[in-house]
Amino acid sequence: MPEGQIAEIYRRGNDMVVETVPAKDLAMQLAADDTVHTLVWQVTRIGTLRFVTMLEHLHYPPADRARAERFRMRICKWQGIEWELSTYPAADGTVVDALIMECQLRKANGVPTRLFKQAGGGQIIMIGVIHRDHPLEPGCERFPIFNPRVWTLENAAASPVYSSANAGRLLAEKELTDVRRFLEERGVKGR
Repeated sequence: MPEGQIAEIYRRGNDMVVETVPAKDLAMQLAADDTVHTLVWQVTRIGTLRFVTMLEHLHYPPADRARAERFRMRICKWQGIEWELSTYPAADGTVVDALIMECQLRKANGVPTRLFKQAGGGQIIMIGVIHRDHPLEPGCERFPIFNPRVWTLENAAASPVYSSANAGRLLAEKELTDVRRFLEERGVKGR
């Protein structure tokens, strides 16, 4: 998928629909709609696969079309990295926040930001999460979906992912096993 485009995945009646939209169009749409909240995360972050799987199947189950249509999944390539976005009704914030904590994640009050510095005759470019009210220095760039109702998912400080150099690999393997079991228990095949 080219940068600047977002793939939207949602249910329309009996069908799953995938549409590509320009990031700037989606940003304007979400900024104007104060009834939804958006979470963004790197698809490789430990805990996010478990979180989004549980969120979809426990709170917006595909078989409940009325609820499923209120939950949107999106994928965006930005700065060469794939990011996932989930949009849900603002009224469901308490339930979503509890699940975030259960998955040992936290909502950072900002969006991914490309940080740029000149240093020692070279350039340093990295991605970090900057508070939404923090002014950006020249050369820095915020994630294209940015408004007061967008948060970035990060691992919570107490997450075991920080316990050892090997923890990430072990937790990723466990997360895949747990998610497969969770889906199998609900009769979901092929994921």
